[in-house]
Amino acid sequence: MSASSNMRAAIDQRAAELRKAMRITIEPTGTLQTVNDAPCRVWNGITENGVSCVLYVALVQVPKVETAEFERALSEVTDKIIPVFPTSSFTA
Repeated sequence: MSASSNMRAAIDQRAAELRKAMRITIEPTGTLQTVNDAPCRVWNGITENGVSCVLYVALVQVPKVETAEFERALSEVTDKIIPVFPTSSFTA
């Protein structure tokens, strides 16, 4: 393998590492806070590496057929609901 091929392989490997998905487990709180003039639900999170974080979520979009189930599950943990906007063209 040539030096340029080795360099290209190293660059491709590093690019793949940078594209790796970050996984965060989040739990909703009963707190709403305005951020940039938008009402946001405050969620507590933790990364798969154990780093704590706080998320301010203004919008949750779920597939149209699952909207009621999502809202039901969220209402089980808090009574302060931010509207869920269903879509038929959900992309993750």
